[in-house]
Amino acid sequence: MKVIETEIGLITLIKQVRRKNLSISISDSGISVKAPYFASEARILDIVLSKRKLIERKLIKISAYKDMDKIGYYNGGKVSFLGKWFNVIYFSSALNIVNVESDNVVVYTTSDDLIEKIIKKWMHDEAIKIFNERLQFAVESFVMHHKISFPILKTKFMKSRWGSMSTVGVMTLNIFLICVPLECIDYVIMHELCHVIHHNHGKDFYKLQELAFPEYVKCKNILKKYAMITK
Repeated sequence: MKVIETEIGLITLIKQVRRKNLSISISDSGISVKAPYFASEARILDIVLSKRKLIERKLIKISAYKDMDKIGYYNGGKVSFLGKWFNVIYFSSALNIVNVESDNVVVYTTSDDLIEKIIKKWMHDEAIKIFNERLQFAVESFVMHHKISFPILKTKFMKSRWGSMSTVGVMTLNIFLICVPLECIDYVIMHELCHVIHHNHGKDFYKLQELAFPEYVKCKNILKKYAMITK
């Protein structure tokens, strides 16, 4: 067994006499490669690095699920903001504010019992700002194909849905959307704009959604990973 340092991380290489093919396994322990005994190290690394994008995607996915196990609004917990995970750090202070510093969400408040309240207030404020910016961008794109009135935007914390659109043009977005990657926020907004034209999930709705946001399947799958943050 040999551990090799590469540009995609440490690789544990195991050569086996009876093995005929190379296999790559990826887990929270890292990258493990089993290869035929007489295969050259250079050739093995060439094969592994040729699959770099796939390996990196799997490592990111594994990392995301590991972080979700530590989700919590407490000192030492983890919160997500725009798809990136941050450590929660608490400092006793009368300021009642949140600062993002490197990989940390630093909460300054008078008691650690207030951490959740202060973080959710920060999430709410950031959500209003970013959701309005993305809604403006989405509507400008959407009206190139369909004339619609600019919706009224409302936000609130919701447990079972990312967004909704009323028949009178009120779009409600889940504040927890501020936790997911920006492209997923764009997807939810565009999804709800499509409901201005089609108030159901019929065939015509999905045709419009695919035209308006071709990457919707990818974003829908990403959102599934974040469903537990709303619980």
